Amino acid sequence: MLAQKIDNLASFRDIKSDSYFRYYYDNYYFSGTDENYTQGYSLELVALFLKKNPVNFLFIKPNNSEIRFGLAIEHIGFTPPTIGSPEIQFGDRPFAAAIMLKSFVIATDTVKKSRLLSSLNLGLIGPGAFGKEMQVGIHKITGNMIPLGWRNQIKNDVVLNYEVSYQKQLFRGRDYFSLQSNSAARVGTLFTNASVGLNTTVGKLTRNN
Repeated sequence: MLAQKIDNLASFRDIKSDSYFRYYYDNYYFSGTDENYTQGYSLELVALFLKKNPVNFLFIKPNNSEIRFGLAIEHIGFTPPTIGSPEIQFGDRPFAAAIMLKSFVIATDTVKKSRLLSSLNLGLIGPGAFGKEMQVGIHKITGNMIPLGWRNQIKNDVVLNYEVSYQKQLFRGRDYFSLQSNSAARVGTLFTNASVGLNTTVGKLTRNN
């Protein structure tokens, strides 16, 4: 299973406003597992005054697009499939947590029905991201198995990552179905990868989706 990552670009998470605040949280407690990815949360602010963020020059802002400026605090945690072993599980994902400050810009082209996200993450991976304390605390409260491998977690290091993601609506069936293509590229100390894919939305859609 691939690592999860909080996705600001996904159409089903889009908020069509120049200013908003939201809190996003996910945890594998809801699926009864802690395989590879254990939890993540994001405190996200989009506001017009963030147009003055000095790092915005790093981001892509196409002409004829609606531009939104944002700032977020993200925390993510990862574990190997077996969390009850105190030993290093060679060849598998290590225990690790990261906390990051994320600056981002979302550019939406309503004519071409596309959305472009560019972002910069700066933060810390390692014990300083308090992944052990959070997971052990949650497992104690919920009565689940206590993870024993955090003593082997990745040591403290800097997180510096840049991402560009693009979403394009390919088809829309009235207000009940839409099909989008997605592509992304990330480079940095935490994630370096590229991806392409498709997603669909089924249900009662808003006119601007």
